[in-house]
Amino acid sequence: MKRLLLALPVLALFAWLWPADSPSQAKAQPWPAQAQPQPLPAPVSQLAPEPQQTLPAPVPALDAEPVAPVPLTDPATPPLTRTIPTAPRPLADPDQYLKEEDKRHQAQLQAFALAARSRISELEALIEKGRQQGLSQAQLAEGEGKLAALRAAVKAIDAGEPIPRVN
Repeated sequence: MKRLLLALPVLALFAWLWPADSPSQAKAQPWPAQAQPQPLPAPVSQLAPEPQQTLPAPVPALDAEPVAPVPLTDPATPPLTRTIPTAPRPLADPDQYLKEEDKRHQAQLQAFALAARSRISELEALIEKGRQQGLSQAQLAEGEGKLAALRAAVKAIDAGEPIPRVN
């Protein structure tokens, strides 16, 4: 019942806004069968001007002047060198393989030690700056612990010992 009461005003508004066709309007419009046909437009061939034939510009002879080749790459790029990757020889011999692995490992450790030495001086400066700015003792202790672990790792690498684990 409530729905019906709500729908009635909506239907009344819709009927009021909807344009009604009156019988006088229906008679004024001719039916399609009574409408006069529109004349067809003139064919395009009668309206368009005749195309003028133009010859393309003459092409110079190919043998007249040599043309410099266009580079396919940027001249600033370095030339490509081809290298054929080869497997390391000691793969067949287990002892040689272990020696090569030790060499690679030592090179990696030396690179770590080199980078760690520069980082140690940065950490020392950061810890001193933290003390001046009044950081908490817990934060300073954490930084000093990391600094001590880094120093111990560099010392172990220099001595040829295994790097100690830090928990």
